[in-house]
Amino acid sequence: MFLRKWIDCSIGLGYYSICAKRLRTEGGERMNGQKLRDMRKAREKTLRQVSIESGVTESQIRNIEMGITKNPSVDTLLSLAKALNCEITDLLD
Repeated sequence: MFLRKWIDCSIGLGYYSICAKRLRTEGGERMNGQKLRDMRKAREKTLRQVSIESGVTESQIRNIEMGITKNPSVDTLLSLAKALNCEITDLLD
């Protein structure tokens, strides 16, 4: 059985369930690296800019975008969403 912890995201991103090593929303959605890349490109931001604004390393962002890191931490996703001025759900399938 998965350990569940509910997080109230104080920046208005909603409630999320963390199940062991997997992040998923109540609908079972998962991280989509291509959506992250598309969102970053649409906002005309470089990896470096997003890295500086989010506090997430460039290599971590690159690995997420390429699908190497499939399930980044909630903190990482929240930081990226904030840097891209979007909701965390915009980065999920």
